[in-house]
Amino acid sequence: MFEQAFSERNFRKIFDQENRKGRYLEAEFFPSIVDVSERIQKARRLRRTFKKGKAALTEVQKVELTKLKKKIEALEAERELKITEELEKVSALAQSGDFKFSIKEIDVGLGKTTYTIDKEVASFFAIKQIQANLQRVYKVKQANRQQIVSQVSKLIADQFPKYILRTDITSFYESIPTKNIMHKLDEDGLLSVRTRKLIKQLLHSYQELSGAVCGLPRGIGISAYLAELYMRKFDTMLRSATGVIYYSRYVDDLFLVLSPPPNKSVLPDVRRIIQAFKRGGLHRNRDKTSLFDITKGFKPVKFDFLGYCFTLDANAKIELTMTAAKKKRYEDRIDRVFADYLKKSKYDEKRARRLLVERVKFLTGNTRLVNNKKNVVAGIYFSNSLLHSDGFPDLKALDLHLSKKASGLSNAALANKITKHTFVDGFQTRRYHKFSATKLAEIVRVWKHG
Repeated sequence: MFEQAFSERNFRKIFDQENRKGRYLEAEFFPSIVDVSERIQKARRLRRTFKKGKAALTEVQKVELTKLKKKIEALEAERELKITEELEKVSALAQSGDFKFSIKEIDVGLGKTTYTIDKEVASFFAIKQIQANLQRVYKVKQANRQQIVSQVSKLIADQFPKYILRTDITSFYESIPTKNIMHKLDEDGLLSVRTRKLIKQLLHSYQELSGAVCGLPRGIGISAYLAELYMRKFDTMLRSATGVIYYSRYVDDLFLVLSPPPNKSVLPDVRRIIQAFKRGGLHRNRDKTSLFDITKGFKPVKFDFLGYCFTLDANAKIELTMTAAKKKRYEDRIDRVFADYLKKSKYDEKRARRLLVERVKFLTGNTRLVNNKKNVVAGIYFSNSLLHSDGFPDLKALDLHLSKKASGLSNAALANKITKHTFVDGFQTRRYHKFSATKLAEIVRVWKHG
């Protein structure tokens, strides 16, 4: 099980993967490497200056360029050696007998207790290795949110007779039976002993801290993997249940389409689905459970699912708009931006003004995450790409909210500058704004807990 080992070699894979995602681990954990990396970047910038001009290089420049190439090669070799040395130390810590995870509660403003692991370097790499081991062995992955929304949109607008059942699981992570999970992991024997031992230790620490007898710590990476592993049996049970012709689940949100035989009640099928929750040790959220009958012509249907509000009218026309909660979240972020500006402008108005404009650009537009080779993008369009309604009323409402906040500023030029950036334009034109990693961190800091 070498590929599961908490080794320098495997930790190097994690190191490279995280850097490709845009997480600068050198600055976070390895200051000794930062200096070498900065010298490499400086030398590379200097090398590029030789290549800018189209004219042939002089003999002196050729000699200088050769020296520069050798210097870069030497620095890169030095960096590789330092990374290896640092990761060997981390590996030794993660494999030591007294290593264990330490977790604590954090407030992220979501109303549910969330946890995080200590920021020690060995803990970071160990938890990432456990995630990699779970994913490699059990092939666990979360469903594709956008794909589900697209499928559901087409299904409910289709004119075949059906029932729609929308529900979710109460306290999803907190209700997962951890004994069942550990029994499966031990019985399968697919994970290394070290991996299983650390998972058990983490879950034990969570139970001691929370006082719970079961459940997974919300917010810690491996919880999503373990939850998906546990839910496989439940998903299979519902997907193959009598009368179910479509089933999807995204974390705790469930959507089912049922089509019982003609002249047969759907209630027995619904009862079997409810019983599946009990057999799985899970609790259905009654307040968020709805059953819609579309067996005899279209009737108006409206429900929230995965950040969208689905509305189907009697003519089979469907609209996807923002949920009230999502729209409120955007409005709250706008409010925080202006509140932070008013607070900071008392001390440094110029800097506060610049940051206000950048935050409005970020909110109303889109950005490609820096240092990310996968070209991951985020923003108003990419977070709401399936919005489908006449005139985009939600986006216009957000623009109105932004405009009202801007009109309250004493600086008319600043207000005018802000209102040039709109949610409608950012969505329809997919307008991009570029931010450095440092600037991006400063921009989003104001929403850290909301």
